[in-house]
Amino acid sequence: MDQRFLMVLLVAAASCANCDDDGGGLLCGAGERALDGRCVPVDGDIEDDDGDGIPNSEDNCPQTPNPDQADADGDGRGDVCDDCPAVANASQGGCPVGWDGGRDSDGDGVPDISDNCPDVPNADQADADGDAIGDACDGCPGLVNQFADDVCADNVLTAMVNTVAPAIYLLVDASGSMANQLDPARARPWPIDEFQSAITMLPDALLNESRVGIGQFPFQPPPDTAATCTFENLVNIGPGQATEVRAAADGIAPFGDTPTGYALQQIRSQGILDDPGDPQNASRPKVVVLVTDGDPTVACDSGTPVNSRAMAQPEAVAGAEALAADGVPVFVVGFQSGAAPANLDAIAAAGGTDAPDPNRRHFIADNAQELVTALQSIRELTTSCKFEVMNTTPQADELIVSVGGTAFNESATNGYTFDAGSSVLTLNGSACDAVQNAADPASVEILATIVDRGTAPLCAPTGAELCDYVDNDCNGQTDEVCPAPDEVCDGADNDLDGQIDEGCP
Repeated sequence: MDQRFLMVLLVAAASCANCDDDGGGLLCGAGERALDGRCVPVDGDIEDDDGDGIPNSEDNCPQTPNPDQADADGDGRGDVCDDCPAVANASQGGCPVGWDGGRDSDGDGVPDISDNCPDVPNADQADADGDAIGDACDGCPGLVNQFADDVCADNVLTAMVNTVAPAIYLLVDASGSMANQLDPARARPWPIDEFQSAITMLPDALLNESRVGIGQFPFQPPPDTAATCTFENLVNIGPGQATEVRAAADGIAPFGDTPTGYALQQIRSQGILDDPGDPQNASRPKVVVLVTDGDPTVACDSGTPVNSRAMAQPEAVAGAEALAADGVPVFVVGFQSGAAPANLDAIAAAGGTDAPDPNRRHFIADNAQELVTALQSIRELTTSCKFEVMNTTPQADELIVSVGGTAFNESATNGYTFDAGSSVLTLNGSACDAVQNAADPASVEILATIVDRGTAPLCAPTGAELCDYVDNDCNGQTDEVCPAPDEVCDGADNDLDGQIDEGCP
């Protein structure tokens, strides 16, 4: 062959990329190689350790020749070097073991699918609180809790100790009949003298442990004898005010008529029982104690005082009813009373209160000691069903409450409610009755258990049940769709058919 013709042929061949030779094979030019049916440039820096024509950077088995790059399970490892070619396992940990209903990870003889602590040995499967978390791995083993990593903290509250003390406002009838206006020759002690003695006799604890205030009606200096609609707040509601309350009581000088309804209305309209500086103002129980020796005599609603018992009594009833509607009960004490019992009962009923005597709604007292007894009884009846829960944390999100050994659920009707902002626990309905109706309310134990929940839910549905040792559908059964294991003679129900070691000798 002519040498020049041969050189032309070689040059033509070198310049022909992706051309077929006479045998149908791919004919690549100089500096090219065949790859996946096409010609690609040959880079002298590309390594191909197994020599199969596939650069290491592209080879799914760089150390084992496999020009076809077959990868049946699609896990990025070629079939010729995949340690489990039928199952995707890019980490190359070998073929996974098949599902085994008898698998017992903690070796306690209870299969994982039935074990309430699958990773902690507990052959007895003890679960004291019945929450499906075994005692051995339950962070709160004495309480039904929703999270496996719950942490419990107990806090015992005792009525009258951690109780949110009530605010008690003494509303004193300072009309002339409490002294000697109706009878200048009246011998002492007058009713006001007995009242002042009673306040002196009251234990400091009763006055100081409650937030007590005092006011009088009317506030009418003699010799003005005209009907007057007046009321004077003597001491604002506040803590530790025994000295102030006694001093104010000693300074009352009765004179004038009896505008009871007006005084009750003023307590409400002036917000006498509210204390903006009290952090528990919204939660604190509040009551009014009306101490009077007579019927209401002055009506004030018209804007002009009217001396009329027929008009004054309905105003007093309405005043008590309005306070009660605001959550402020009105107790009534008939003190050396010349009033009609039915009238005082009507005011007490409107105020939402009752007395221990089944024959009347109002209390009666004829001397200082009886008044002390009545006020102490009222204080017991106002035993707060609100408790300040100590040692709460921002993470505390459940409270389990028992009263005198009886557990109560969270309920605004018959149970408890909890305000996390003020840390105030309120007993409602029958839960509150269990404290207030006790012979000694102070002895009733309020047990508040704070549950600090963890972050991992006991069960969060992820879909249909799979054979993966997890209760995927959260129906309380694990891997129930999976085949049962064969029974073996080991004292356990391996095949989960309700029988143990059947067929064993």
